[in-house]
Amino acid sequence: ISSGELQLESDLLNSSTVAVNTDARLANNGGRIGGTLNIASGGRVATGDALSLLEVGGNADLQNSSILEISIDASGNASRLDVAGTADLQSPLYELDLAAGDYSAPVTATLLTAGFLQPGSNLGQTIDDLAFIDVTQEPTAIGNSVQIQIQENFNNLPALAKTPNQEATAVALEQVTNSANPDARIIRDALSPLRTNQ
Repeated sequence: ISSGELQLESDLLNSSTVAVNTDARLANNGGRIGGTLNIASGGRVATGDALSLLEVGGNADLQNSSILEISIDASGNASRLDVAGTADLQSPLYELDLAAGDYSAPVTATLLTAGFLQPGSNLGQTIDDLAFIDVTQEPTAIGNSVQIQIQENFNNLPALAKTPNQEATAVALEQVTNSANPDARIIRDALSPLRTNQ
């Protein structure tokens, strides 16, 4: 994929290599890669919704600053890259797409599984752009899988404000979301997926 986006809606069972170049995007929509997956720096692969996985029958090579888009829900379900062979991670980035929900307790999610993680792999890091969610554990190897842990953080909301109106709203919102008001949980659940630029 040299540029643009490819929607993977069927199995590529006979492919030897699927290469996602810089600024290109592969979006999984129920397909499977039979061969090898190579993601260049700046290339993107979206693994699907939180109950999906993108299967790779061969090896996977994730270059420095390649991007995996991972969907996660509050139960810890996560789309992931599932590599049958060896996963060679050279400091990829993980962009998290959260479903609305209760993240008040730590949520552990698996981003990638492999038959074997290449020794010396750099597991990479998450893209820190979630307004109300902290990554409390950056990518960590658990056996031949890569996991993270996330948890909500509704403290110091005014620090996110960029205008006086936003600051006033943030102060009021922080008072409500950290109160015993029964609607506070509903508000926090609805706000949890937002990014800092929203």
